[in-house]
Amino acid sequence: MMTQSNMMAAFACCLLVAANASESELLFKGRDLQEVVKPRTLVFTEIPKPEVWLSSQSTTGLILGFVSLGIFLVFTMVKIIFDEYKRHTKYQQDVKKAQAYLRDSLDCDEQQMKQFAKEFLEFEKRGGKPIENDDDVNLVN
Repeated sequence: MMTQSNMMAAFACCLLVAANASESELLFKGRDLQEVVKPRTLVFTEIPKPEVWLSSQSTTGLILGFVSLGIFLVFTMVKIIFDEYKRHTKYQQDVKKAQAYLRDSLDCDEQQMKQFAKEFLEFEKRGGKPIENDDDVNLVN
């Protein structure tokens, strides 16, 4: 309730300030339509003047900007490559753990392990999709 009354008081103050402001005291006064605006260029052409070049301060800022962008891009690429390496290493460790679990806990022999690897490669070649059988053979579809 207190914040609502504070907001109402602030709104009332804004209305009073706006009502009492004269035209000469406006913060954002619009452009006078009678005012003559000087053109920014004397010649309207797309060809730059030969004497117009970047100042040394602008050139320094441009160079520093490109260098900092380059450093950022190199850092990002190195970070992405490092993360991919870690992800692949972790994946290989998980595969080895799963193979050890199959061999030790579930007593799978080498023949079964080769069969699992073969089925996995076939599954990867299909893009993770199940085997699509012909409807004449597989009437469940």
